[in-house]
Amino acid sequence: MTGYRRFLVGLDIAQSIDANAFAIILDERVPQWTKYAQELGPRRRVVVRAERISQMSYVELAKVVRNLMLDKSIARNSYLVVDASGVGRAFCDLLNTRSVQHTRMQIVGDFPMRNELQHELESFEASIGTPGRMRIEGGTKAGHADIAMAAAMALWLSDHRTVGAHVGTSQLKGYW
Repeated sequence: MTGYRRFLVGLDIAQSIDANAFAIILDERVPQWTKYAQELGPRRRVVVRAERISQMSYVELAKVVRNLMLDKSIARNSYLVVDASGVGRAFCDLLNTRSVQHTRMQIVGDFPMRNELQHELESFEASIGTPGRMRIEGGTKAGHADIAMAAAMALWLSDHRTVGAHVGTSQLKGYW
């Protein structure tokens, strides 16, 4: 019985007044012994790290992101999703020049920063505009919900892209 363990990294790029932020979600489904056989246990997704990164040039930020993705604790089974709207499109091109694999996402709508993430998530409000489109906004005094957005992108990646973890008869990246 094979399972998987992977890390999904969501990156929110700063523009003029925001901070850069990333969140890492551990996504795993591991084999467990039941009374009669070994079966896959329930899927577990947990935010294991979230940080703001001070403003810097996008070239420097691309180096920081590359080093994060090469960190030996997550490097073999991690996947990056980046907000490619606005300045994110050019930033993703910088990641390409540094051979940092990532998924581009265009948004139209117990760890050190747990409380900040909770406050950012609680700050979101939805409204329906005159054209009938839903608008979701949020933020706190510390930022424009950048950690919540980074976590949301990583969570989206876990459900909307095949990222190398397949439960079945083929080999899995990051399995044991």
